[in-house]
This record gives sequence, C-alpha cells and structure tokens, in this order.
Amino acid sequence: MDAFKILLVGEDSVGKSSFLDRFTEDNFVPDLMATIGFDIKMKTILYDGYNLTINIWDTTGQKRFRTITEAYW
Repeated sequence: MDAFKILLVGEDSVGKSSFLDRFTEDNFVPDLMATIGFDIKMKTILYDGYNLTINIWDTTGQKRFRTITEAYW
C-alpha cells in the first residue's frame, strides 16, 4: 500500500475544510467552524489496481496560527 500526504493551505474561509469533508466523507457542510491549528483525515482509494492511502492535512488560514501551520510544511 502506498501512502501520500497532501497539505491544504490557503486563506481563511475559502472552503478547505468543506473540500476535505466532501472528498473524504462525501458530505458537504457549507458553514463549518474555523479550523484551529490543523485537522487530519485519511482516505484509501483504488487506483490502477493499487490501494493508495491519502493523508490530507487541513490547516487553518487564520494569520494568528500561521506559525503553527508553517511548522507542518
């Protein structure tokens, strides 16, 4: 099994967490609370006969947490 890590970064309130929920859980909540620090979700997909595990890190976009976010780059 191969594993990949994806880091979602961007300004606050652009939809990073909504995208993550939609991709990993097939659920869309347009008014999620702001992420504090980071959130991690995993999804395993079958691609070309291989099971791929994707670890997706959702980071906060708030400037006051920027030093925390940069630590995960």
